[in-house]
Amino acid sequence: MKESLRLPLKSGNVKQAETDLKHRLWWASHSRIAALYDLYEKIRHHKDHILNTIRLGAEQCQD
Repeated sequence: MKESLRLPLKSGNVKQAETDLKHRLWWASHSRIAALYDLYEKIRHHKDHILNTIRLGAEQCQD
């Protein structure tokens, strides 16, 4: 599941990535696996930043 949440990052198309991310987040939000739900919370919190990264074409971000 974690890998499928990374797929929208490789899309390059922001609209498609947003649709894919929304679908995958819905699935993760309904998961009974605590780690997936925690990941959902983190991605939901940073969703705008993730989409901006795709818009800018950055494939990898480093802290």
